[in-house]
Amino acid sequence: MDNVILSPHVAGYSREGIRRLRERAAEIALQVALGGLPERHVVVNKDLYDRLLDFSLRSCAISAAMCPKPRNSYCSWLGTVW
Repeated sequence: MDNVILSPHVAGYSREGIRRLRERAAEIALQVALGGLPERHVVVNKDLYDRLLDFSLRSCAISAAMCPKPRNSYCSWLGTVW
């Protein structure tokens, strides 16, 4: 294959790659700091994530039952609207 050049993948070390990495890390940290859970695909321990998600869904359901709010209320633990 005379017309093929192989090289290591180093795009992540570009200025743009490093900037995006920092932005994404800050987005995830802010989401967690505000009481939410990060997206599942960025979590290493998926089993723990699933247990936390199940717990948080039950907690939000209990809170909603004890203190009725209009639909589309914000759940601070999940960082989402339910």
